[in-house]
Amino acid sequence: MGHLLSAHEMEEKSKRETDTKSEKKTNKPKFAAIPIPNYNEATGFGLGAIVGFFYPVSKTDEVSPPSSTMLFGFYAENKTWALGLAQKLYLKEDKYRLTFALARASINFQYYAEGIGGIFINYNTGAKFGLLRAEFQALSDFYLGLKYRYSRSRTTFDIPIEYEPPENTYSGLGPTVSYDTRDNIFNANSGAFIELETLFNQSFLGSDRDYTLLDLEANKYLSLKTNHVLAMRLYTAMGLGDVPFEDQAIMGFVDLRGYTSGKYRADQKYALQAEYRWTFYKKFGVVAFAGVGWVADKISQIRFEDTLPSVGAGIRYMMISRYRINIGIDFAVGKDDSAFYFRISEAF
Repeated sequence: MGHLLSAHEMEEKSKRETDTKSEKKTNKPKFAAIPIPNYNEATGFGLGAIVGFFYPVSKTDEVSPPSSTMLFGFYAENKTWALGLAQKLYLKEDKYRLTFALARASINFQYYAEGIGGIFINYNTGAKFGLLRAEFQALSDFYLGLKYRYSRSRTTFDIPIEYEPPENTYSGLGPTVSYDTRDNIFNANSGAFIELETLFNQSFLGSDRDYTLLDLEANKYLSLKTNHVLAMRLYTAMGLGDVPFEDQAIMGFVDLRGYTSGKYRADQKYALQAEYRWTFYKKFGVVAFAGVGWVADKISQIRFEDTLPSVGAGIRYMMISRYRINIGIDFAVGKDDSAFYFRISEAF
């Protein structure tokens, strides 16, 4: 006896077939861009922009996700600035994935010195950064790869002592493994994405310090009904060994939204969050999210009373229907902090 599709499954199937037919009508590259106004007490007012260019590498490849070139620029009132380029290539029916990134920045920020009375100390980090990552499809949904990262940075603290900080070099190499069953890499309605990245910074690679970075993310997407999606995420960043100041984990950004002051910083970060996504009218949608997180130098130091909450909401507009790429704005509230986020694509 054959499997009978529910009304919801039939509606989803019809929508996928319609999207597929629509995609075959055009194979042209697509652009997306969004300005990034910003304000927080640490950097003041700032303005930047993200420009994305999305395209198929091969017009006959109907399996690979679209490749992308992303440009980013930002300047803030306290003279913080950053420029970056990120390139992602999906090749040979998604059998190979390549990532390349370059960035340069001068970050004027603050460090919360709890050990000397709980005060903020201003600092500047000037950095140059490069990353190369190559992956191949080992099994149907599993990818194995190798990642290399190189950075040169100098951090100067605003303290009443004259000193000349060194320029440090961090050079790391490590294997990666990922599992990917998402129906769309930019805006998933179903499936999962699990990834483990390792980075062994060692003197024989040219690094000034020996330490290890382990990053694990696990995302799950559930289509509850048409245009309603529940997205869930677990993220851990673990620094082991002689972790430098520049590579410590800071609570904020994707994990968790709502933190901009730099107060919560340590060698390790752990975060859990969920996001409800609803496309309520044609290309327009809204999201609501909440999560909790912790920072500590060791996992054994985590205490329940140190839990950091996050809650927020945002709006979405589907700028590129073919690839389901949204632009949007989120507002999030954390512990004694809050922030706006302007984005291309979803947070995770």
